[in-house]
Amino acid sequence: MCDEAELSLESTPESVRTGRQFAADTLAHWGLDTRGPVGPRVEEIVLVTSELLTNAVRASGGGAELRIVAHRDHVVVAVHDRSAEPAVARSAAPSDTGGRGLAIVDALSTRWGTTPSRPAGKVVWSELGFPTNAALAERCRL
Repeated sequence: MCDEAELSLESTPESVRTGRQFAADTLAHWGLDTRGPVGPRVEEIVLVTSELLTNAVRASGGGAELRIVAHRDHVVVAVHDRSAEPAVARSAAPSDTGGRGLAIVDALSTRWGTTPSRPAGKVVWSELGFPTNAALAERCRL
């Protein structure tokens, strides 16, 4: 790990927007923004952040904690909420207006999962790979 950022959020719909902006600002601070060659990957990280936070806000009445961690060749987005129910991807019918969030996370992530948290709740996390020639690799060079 070479960098990390954390943000505590309330369980409100506005928190999802705040978390998305925090993710975008954090990545830009690390030299990764949507205007550069890795712009599409940055947008995917922000989208995954949004999906994980949306689920946390819906699942828990006690707020959520967002953590973004940079490594040389990947970024981990992790969201802790107070619900003990594990995150499970489901199949949404074409006419459903929701239920695709974890399918999106799965499609964009190198890997993802859910881990029980003590004393209560869970952490849902996503690992998103980055090219080793990106600014992140330079920033995280040991």
